[in-house]
Amino acid sequence: MPDESPLRVLIVANKTWECEPLANVLSHKDARPASLGGFARGFDPLEVRNPDLAAPRFRGNPPARPRLRFTSGADLVELWCIEDWMCTERTITGADGQPLLIRPGSSSSYEKLTGALPTIVRHAFGSAGGAPDLVIAMGTAGIPAEETLNGCVCIGSRCYVRNPWIGAPEGEIKDQIKRFGPMLGDEVAKYHGAVIASPRLSPSLFANISTDARFAAEARFLSVPINPVGAPRILAGHGYAALSTVNINDYDDYVWADGETLHAFEASVKQREIGSMETTHALIRIAWPDTPFLFVSGLTDRVPMFNAEVTPRKYAQNFVAAHNAGAAIAQLIPELSRLHRVGGLWA
Repeated sequence: MPDESPLRVLIVANKTWECEPLANVLSHKDARPASLGGFARGFDPLEVRNPDLAAPRFRGNPPARPRLRFTSGADLVELWCIEDWMCTERTITGADGQPLLIRPGSSSSYEKLTGALPTIVRHAFGSAGGAPDLVIAMGTAGIPAEETLNGCVCIGSRCYVRNPWIGAPEGEIKDQIKRFGPMLGDEVAKYHGAVIASPRLSPSLFANISTDARFAAEARFLSVPINPVGAPRILAGHGYAALSTVNINDYDDYVWADGETLHAFEASVKQREIGSMETTHALIRIAWPDTPFLFVSGLTDRVPMFNAEVTPRKYAQNFVAAHNAGAAIAQLIPELSRLHRVGGLWA
């Protein structure tokens, strides 16, 4: 049924270098739809860090704030970045029940799910009141494909999470914890090895998004420098799954860890349409377990070709993929508003 109530859309980016191209697209009048407005900046990563703040020591400058707030008609949208609200150090309860000071790495899945994401949960839409009606996870990602899709954008609603250290020798696990801090275990155990579907989204959502919006996004796409697809395009559908390999802090470990996640997914899931492979979409999904969810992945490489297709031109390859994901999100938001009004967003 048609719904006139304001929609609250929360966009959550993973890394600051993924969030900034998205914020740039949303801030540029020639890149965003005219229906987006009311822009207000929140946290700026160029702010001077206050050295006197006590732990927890966020990577950003507190208080916790989104990067951007804006409107889509009557609807409210906030853009947050996980890395902004990860901690360089904080105190947790250790295995012996005593306080334990940890210094998690910048890619720590543990810090994302137990530190930064709960901070965003507490503060998102704080001034407007209420939890989000829809969460959109944004980031760059690889995709297992023989032919290149580098520069394309995949949009879907299913997630899959896997901890590759399950069953590893105890010495290897202790070494990882010593180098990078605690790892996720029980926090993701109930989701491990099964697809996490989104609740309440219309089965015909992607069919009802206008081709004009798709073409407007694709017309703004750029080409990645390494092994670009001929014409970057949007791949969208409920069948696509975002595979998240957690607890990976050393990029060299993606070579084996992503391969194991891929094989585990194909062995345990019947509908095997893979939209992207990265680290964090599923963690964002788990942080809002009962909220409708979409992921938007800017594709940088073919799994397992990260070292060949990202590393040699790391900044440019990632920037273009994040920019293209931003262009897709900018055109998607007004479509979500329109479908909300006419009763085409929810099941």
